[in-house]
Amino acid sequence: MSANLQLDNGPLVPGKYIAVAAFNATEDTQVSLTEGQTVTVSVKVKEERGWVYVERTAINGQKEFGYVPLNYLKKAAEGDLDRWAYGCEVVACFIGVFSGMFVLLYASAEKLNPDLDIAMGAMGIIFSSLLMIMIFFRKSIEPHYRAGCIMAAAIPSLIGFPIGLWGAIVLFMAAGVELMVWQSDDTKYTPPPMDFSKMIEGIFSSSFVAIFFFVFWIAANIGIFIWGLEYGKNRQQEWASQEGEQYILGEDEWSFTQGMAQCIMFQLAMMLILALQGFQWVITALFNGNHDRNSFMFKMQAAVSSAFSRDSMISVHRFIAFSLLICSTFHVMGAFTAFENSGPTKDFDRLFEESGKGSPTYTGGVLVVLIAVIMSSAYIDYERRRAHFAYVHMAAVAFILVLVLHGKDVFAPNVWKWLLGPFLLFLLDKAFRYGVFGVRQVEEDGAYVQQDQYDFNTQQQGNYDYNQQGQQQYDQNAEYNQQYSNQQYDPNAQYDQNAQYDQNAQYDAQYNQQQYNNGY
Repeated sequence: MSANLQLDNGPLVPGKYIAVAAFNATEDTQVSLTEGQTVTVSVKVKEERGWVYVERTAINGQKEFGYVPLNYLKKAAEGDLDRWAYGCEVVACFIGVFSGMFVLLYASAEKLNPDLDIAMGAMGIIFSSLLMIMIFFRKSIEPHYRAGCIMAAAIPSLIGFPIGLWGAIVLFMAAGVELMVWQSDDTKYTPPPMDFSKMIEGIFSSSFVAIFFFVFWIAANIGIFIWGLEYGKNRQQEWASQEGEQYILGEDEWSFTQGMAQCIMFQLAMMLILALQGFQWVITALFNGNHDRNSFMFKMQAAVSSAFSRDSMISVHRFIAFSLLICSTFHVMGAFTAFENSGPTKDFDRLFEESGKGSPTYTGGVLVVLIAVIMSSAYIDYERRRAHFAYVHMAAVAFILVLVLHGKDVFAPNVWKWLLGPFLLFLLDKAFRYGVFGVRQVEEDGAYVQQDQYDFNTQQQGNYDYNQQGQQQYDQNAEYNQQYSNQQYDPNAQYDQNAQYDQNAQYDAQYNQQQYNNGY
């Protein structure tokens, strides 16, 4: 059986913890704690032992490693909420600039007296650009003052209704997150400095496999874009030559818009497919085995394991998300250009709005807001705030649903075609994970934990390696098997080591499964 140890405020996760009471070590494998001392837990525990391996700094400045009772620790604030606020600031700055730009362009192309809206668009661009200065000095600015700055930047976009409404909503939501940080006891987050030399080094030190797939990705998007150009051209000719009401749209502008739209759908479909963990496990299992270290199969096993590792998949998803953002920006700009060059009667409005539906215009604004929410979730620490990340990231589901409605006649004609395949694969993926591999969902942290009968990394049950900087390995099958006393832990009682920690039975070979009241 595998389970997650619990603290009063949720599952045990890596990070900093505070000792709620003093603990005196009685073995060389343990470390002593003073009340209020901060320690670091760097490995997530997945077993019912009640002890965690921590790192602490001694008085002489030396790092010490060892075990302490789990019940002596509580999670410390590490700036996780303020880190999300930082991400919201960056996203709001980006969205605010584009919102002001489109307010300005729309006013100059549509309105007879555009002076006010042109001024508001220009001010929106300037104010949102000035937010970068606030972000740079954010550590010395309190959250409620940052919220005020963001709200001030939202006012010009709000006045530039209706085009600026969606950008203003994003800015107000970012200000709301700042106010949440202000009301919390979270510590301030310090963003890492931008190091362009490491970015360039990372590009040129990429493996051959990474370079190959990057080239393949670019080639595939170019092919999809060319197909989208042809599709957009055919749609424009169909609207211009249909019986009854005819519409004039710029052929090049609309073809470009449709080309970018098909690239967006291709990238979204690939992101959904790469998120299917069941098939990742199947492919990984095909290469598992005891191979000679110099053999081709051993190298393939290492390459596949590295490609489907959690860090690698996160990097892939971020890369695809970046591609989606670029294509979405060009898609919106193409649509606006098609609107501006749609004749003196603005046939773009007649085609998409005056028909009584107006779906692309309204759903497009909602999609901008949802994209901003999804982008901000990238700044939430997944390990320490899994539930928070999961709830915010659920905006991706809403994004897909709204995308289905982003068409001329409400339902987009091609979106469901792109999503049907990934959806069917998702159902098969669930069948593999729950049927073949016996996966069960852990509700406490929203993660999927594989049952003990199969471990792709070790191909054996147990054996959790807690090797911290070469200090000491922890073998589940042989070392530190403890038998706890029958007395249950009372959270209201004093921390009595004689009652909670039985030295005569602590390293017994058998371990009973009795649980603490506040642990499960």
